[in-house]
Amino acid sequence: MHTQNAFGLKLLWLAVGAALLCAPLAAQKKPPVETPKLTPHVGDLESAKAQAQERNAPVLIHMVLDGEADNDSYREKVLKDTELIKASVGAVVLIANNGTHAKKEIEGKKVCEVYPMFDSCGKHQQNWDALYGMYKEDSGDLRCPQVILLLPDGKEHMRWHDGTVPAAEDVRGSLLEAVKFAGPSLTAEQLATVKKLAAEGRTADAAADAVASWKAWNGVLQLTPKGQWATEATKGRDAAWSAVQLRVQTLYADLVPGKVVAAVDALQALAKELAGTPLEKDIQQRLKKAEAQKELKDELAKARLEAEASAILKEAETAADLGDDKKAEKAARRLFAKKYRSTGAARVGKERWPDLYESIERAEREK
Repeated sequence: MHTQNAFGLKLLWLAVGAALLCAPLAAQKKPPVETPKLTPHVGDLESAKAQAQERNAPVLIHMVLDGEADNDSYREKVLKDTELIKASVGAVVLIANNGTHAKKEIEGKKVCEVYPMFDSCGKHQQNWDALYGMYKEDSGDLRCPQVILLLPDGKEHMRWHDGTVPAAEDVRGSLLEAVKFAGPSLTAEQLATVKKLAAEGRTADAAADAVASWKAWNGVLQLTPKGQWATEATKGRDAAWSAVQLRVQTLYADLVPGKVVAAVDALQALAKELAGTPLEKDIQQRLKKAEAQKELKDELAKARLEAEASAILKEAETAADLGDDKKAEKAARRLFAKKYRSTGAARVGKERWPDLYESIERAEREK
């Protein structure tokens, strides 16, 4: 009996151990990979071309008939190909079919039974007549399935119209080739960002704010280096950069006695705005060189001292205005130290706290 209990306990511990070993494996189980969904354009051909030009994206047109074996095969093997659907994110996709189908319900929504990416057959029918007129044979026949691939400027890049079913990988390869040829395309979100940056660039240009203009147009080009937006952005960026360089050179010329303080302040502000550019490093090096010049040292040191005193004065005045007399007096005492006493800020402070100023001077005389 005792032996049986021991054996039972041993089995129990083995079971618990196995469960503990398996638990991490279960926890590490990867979630199922979500199958991508094809999201075609729901407008007409002209609006698809306009969107393609804005996004710098190719237009991929699928023309499919109902009731023919090759077309049915195309719909199943090409339209539903996972890798082609992934690649199609970089394009504006049109699906044209002139059939009328029953509806089915998916996730609570009524959709076309054959083309469930549309909520009604009218959406896949709307471009059929226009495309038929453009791509029919001289005989009037339209060979289907048919695939047309247009570049962002509307020029034809590839077309399958021999009546056979092209391989999905061939369509995908040509699509990726078109994307590479045209340059990076924009998603809807990126397009919104580009439009915002372009508006900022135009506003900055109108205000002659060269740095803001350069930042905005450079931002556009980082998202879309080729295409419709890139032309305007390149022109705006280059003009703004020339203006920035001219501004820097003008400030460099002001690194002389009598002007150096204002020039240094302006250059330091510019260096911050141009962080990460070669010009930032150039400015920093020029400032170090200026600060090492004997004829500029005293003027810059006096300006820094005045800036420090002004900051202390502001601290004292703010505390006093808020009713914190103890903090205000503490800051004023720092302001009235010998180091700052000759500054304009100290003279302003003397008018506000004359008794404190006199007591500090008296204490120093009595030493």
